[in-house]
Amino acid sequence: MDVPPTAAFYGLVGLAGLAFVLWLVHGGARSIGAAAGALPGELAGGVALGVGDSLGVPRTNESECDLALREGRLWDASFACPATKFIGGLFGSPGDEKAKPINLSADSSGVPFY
Repeated sequence: MDVPPTAAFYGLVGLAGLAFVLWLVHGGARSIGAAAGALPGELAGGVALGVGDSLGVPRTNESECDLALREGRLWDASFACPATKFIGGLFGSPGDEKAKPINLSADSSGVPFY
């Protein structure tokens, strides 16, 4: 006795549906919800990075940012730091004992000019 193709098809669809329901029950819905919730922020961040790349704006670099802030190099820090960290470095972040005030009379190499 041959099984009609429609019965086999419906059996596979039923198994796939059961697998999907089990996946949802065991955390799949949570991961989909988290991904959907993060999507707007990720999308906006990706657009900002893409626009910056197309305009030639360098991406931020945390280690270079910290080094530039410690050495007081305002120009280099403005390119290497995220905006909030750069502005905090201008006014001396409370709790960051390593950062010294920006040396406004120095060029990007940190050498004072007169």
